[in-house]
Amino acid sequence: MSIDVYPMIFSCNLTKEETENTLGRNNIEPHGVVHENQVKQLFDDLLTKPSPSEVYVGANKTTVDTDKIVQRMGSLEKQLDKAIENITVVISRLYLLRSVLRTDSSSKYQDNRST
Repeated sequence: MSIDVYPMIFSCNLTKEETENTLGRNNIEPHGVVHENQVKQLFDDLLTKPSPSEVYVGANKTTVDTDKIVQRMGSLEKQLDKAIENITVVISRLYLLRSVLRTDSSSKYQDNRST
């Protein structure tokens, strides 16, 4: 029995590239017909997930530099903390300005009533 697996794999929420990479790793033509034993091998391959430190780029496997990612995340957290601090200062100044304007406008209102 022969099966065209491309539509089946593509319907499993894989992108076109992921589908073709999976077929390529198993030496299967994208729209070629495969036999039952190849289908079993193919689905075994789909069920095995790469470790978190590995990413498939085309047919090559490359490792992700997690230290750089962690360092970048730390840098972004510091920038975010600084931005929150600056926003807090601006909000405080706006509250102060609002209270000064209220006091100033109420004293003008009192001056106008007394005359």
